[in-house]
Amino acid sequence: MDSTRRLATKQRLFVVCSSVLGAILLSSAVISSTASRGQREVRLPLVKDTTGSLSLISQERLDGRFVTRMQNTSNKAITAYGTAVCDAPESSTDYSIGDDLIEPGEVVDIDTSIRAVSHMCGSKITRPTLTILAVVFDDRTYAGEFQWAKGILDDRRGQKIQLKRINRLLANASKWPDASQSAALEILKGEIRALPIDEAETPAVRGGLSSAKQRALYLLDELKLWHQGSLTAQSRRNIPIQGELAGIDSLPEGIEKLITLNKKWISRY
Repeated sequence: MDSTRRLATKQRLFVVCSSVLGAILLSSAVISSTASRGQREVRLPLVKDTTGSLSLISQERLDGRFVTRMQNTSNKAITAYGTAVCDAPESSTDYSIGDDLIEPGEVVDIDTSIRAVSHMCGSKITRPTLTILAVVFDDRTYAGEFQWAKGILDDRRGQKIQLKRINRLLANASKWPDASQSAALEILKGEIRALPIDEAETPAVRGGLSSAKQRALYLLDELKLWHQGSLTAQSRRNIPIQGELAGIDSLPEGIEKLITLNKKWISRY
């Protein structure tokens, strides 16, 4: 396949970007900044792949970012990858929560902010570098540097732990007598906010625990807004809900849909 994988902002709202490697970075190194990096034009980065799985197709400068097109040259689908700029971990992207994978032969666009490259590389480096640190495959194996692949897998472990806790709360809430009322959602959101972020875990696991909570709270907010709109409309059909909750017709049905979604994501982690 030669189609390019590019994800719209809304479509990829919950892709895990930067949190995994960012958490590891915070625990392992501190990058100092300077007041000025000069006004020189930043050159296109030199691409390095430590995984043997992504091959450079093309690069271009576009709207304040570098767009690097890479092809999956492995025989497995890639579900996540991590990158570094000038040897400093920059971001990670995890597709496992959506329905997209980078299939063998498929091309993915990796966007890197030109400002970030200038800041992270500094004025002394004449040619910035973009390094593919690690990729994770759909069978949960990896290629590249172990610590960065482990960071992605640890983030998923944290999300899996938290999603199981969230599903228990959702299942209980679906049995409440007032489960069809907006007030029940506020109680449920309070319970989810109170779920622990286990300090004994690694930074990446804690990142996963936190992001699972934030995603659940976002979807419950979407559910509440839909319900409030439906109360003033002649028919709920006039207020369709989009995205993951599409097709529901009541709050209890929305909660059940969230439980089903969480089970799907848990199975992928």
